[in-house]
Amino acid sequence: MTHVQPDAFLRQALSVLDVLAFDAEQQVHHVRCLGVGVDEMALEFDDVFRQGVGMEAEGLIAREVMSCMIPVDEILQRMTEATTPLWTEKAVRASVEWAELRTAAERAAAGVRRVLPIQDD
Repeated sequence: MTHVQPDAFLRQALSVLDVLAFDAEQQVHHVRCLGVGVDEMALEFDDVFRQGVGMEAEGLIAREVMSCMIPVDEILQRMTEATTPLWTEKAVRASVEWAELRTAAERAAAGVRRVLPIQDD
């Protein structure tokens, strides 16, 4: 397992949360520029979240950091289990689920920044 420094993890987590907090048009533009589907935003969050769970268990990051991110993970879990198609650009623009996700991601990013503020380079 590759060990990531806590500050590097924090920067990565904030980057992913910021993308999830973008408005719908910014999110669509983001995934189009990357040449990926909208589900990639969720996959990136999942990678970071799972890494954070391990880092928390090792005592490398504060529990409060992960607590801020849990609501985003829960929303994404519900979206994944939903029977309606939520992994489309149309859904990003129009669904209640995506709006809820953006709000949760914005709150999570603000919470992470409060718990462990980082210095801009």
